[in-house]
Amino acid sequence: MYRLPVQGFTANGVPLYPARKDAKRLFTKLSKTDASLWMDAKHQRVYGFDAKGGDSRMRGEWAAVSCYDFSGKLLWLYRPTWLGFASDAPFWKPGYAIGVNKFIGQVGLDEQQSVLVMPGYYGDYHMLSSDGLWVHAFCQDNRLGGGGTADTVFIENMTGIFFRNTQNGKVYLIGGDIDARVWEVTGLETIRTTVVPLTITAADVQAATAAAARTAKPSTAPVLVMLPAPAKLALDGQTAEWNFDRAATLRAGAGRGATVALACDTNQLYVAFRGEDRSPLINNATDPALLFKGGDVCDLMLAGNPQADARRKQPVAGDTRLSFSVLDGKPVCVLYQAVSATGAKSPKTFRSPTGSETFERVQVLDAAQVFVQRTETGYQLEAAVPWTELGFQLTPGTTTRGDVGMLFGTDGGGRTILRAYVANKDTATIEDVPSEARLAPAQWTTIEVEK
Repeated sequence: MYRLPVQGFTANGVPLYPARKDAKRLFTKLSKTDASLWMDAKHQRVYGFDAKGGDSRMRGEWAAVSCYDFSGKLLWLYRPTWLGFASDAPFWKPGYAIGVNKFIGQVGLDEQQSVLVMPGYYGDYHMLSSDGLWVHAFCQDNRLGGGGTADTVFIENMTGIFFRNTQNGKVYLIGGDIDARVWEVTGLETIRTTVVPLTITAADVQAATAAAARTAKPSTAPVLVMLPAPAKLALDGQTAEWNFDRAATLRAGAGRGATVALACDTNQLYVAFRGEDRSPLINNATDPALLFKGGDVCDLMLAGNPQADARRKQPVAGDTRLSFSVLDGKPVCVLYQAVSATGAKSPKTFRSPTGSETFERVQVLDAAQVFVQRTETGYQLEAAVPWTELGFQLTPGTTTRGDVGMLFGTDGGGRTILRAYVANKDTATIEDVPSEARLAPAQWTTIEVEK
């Protein structure tokens, strides 16, 4: 952090600053994360962002909005924060600052207190006090769905202006999408602060340590298990005969999630999803290749070659995505293989301004059996896919790679607003077709095929 004094002006009024070699550092921030800084000259403070082990995509150990005085003393960190693209952020709830990427203004409340506003990547705006307290949020996290209203700003919300108009004394927030909207912000005069004593006892420390241990994220994704197929398996969308004791669990927030069981025999691969979704398994895609854009989907990623390099950046023969959903109201399974494992070709290239992704085989599997039963809180899905359709077979005792996940759409379908997987957490992108189609085997986890 540097402070550059003006040393003079040219005849035309251009300020003159010291040479770079003569600039003296005020202080160094806690971390290198420097997406945005906000200078508060009145209170001699600097506001910024800090993170430990993370960056603008993934949170790492922690991320925070930070505040320093001009001597470099850290005054506070606001840690319920996810920076930039916030790829691993949960759904918003009060107190969360998700996708913050810059400061767009500061408004004073009195001589001591002021509030700052930051845009959130997913369409909302977050307000903190100059003392590091959460105050309010405007607009909405558009991953939660909903229609296009006056306070809907879609993904990549990275700009705006928050200010007090000097002529009328009112406070405004300017933001929007491809348009520019002006919102008046009212009620700031009702904000009050107080000071209360805080005592932390040894018992409190012990309880906090135990809670942290319970909620700590595992360092690696859980191993998925593929069991022998149930002895009496009736494919009807009812999953009572399945063994879910060792099923994968997926929690995507806002009442969305699933438990997923995998099984196989010598002829077929089987999968069962028990999905939780307030708008269960609705997909309005008309092109089967773009099933992943139209709403709800159950996904299985599977490596057909157990010997392939687990760290590979590019898919190889056998790397397969199976997407289960509905097309024209009927259950369907769509196969995606960047490199065909059978030699059959039904090529498809997904393009956008960011680039392209080419698959040798994208195909509706007519031989697959898919059954769906909807419930009050979600749905059950059962499917069977012949190994011959995939071009490989996994035998008992094999260890391979893969992943399971779900795509969630807006209420009533229409478009996909969330991608969530057990292993792959780099799934925030929902507005770029090649990125959403791309297979990412390096992000998969271990699958054990049990005897």
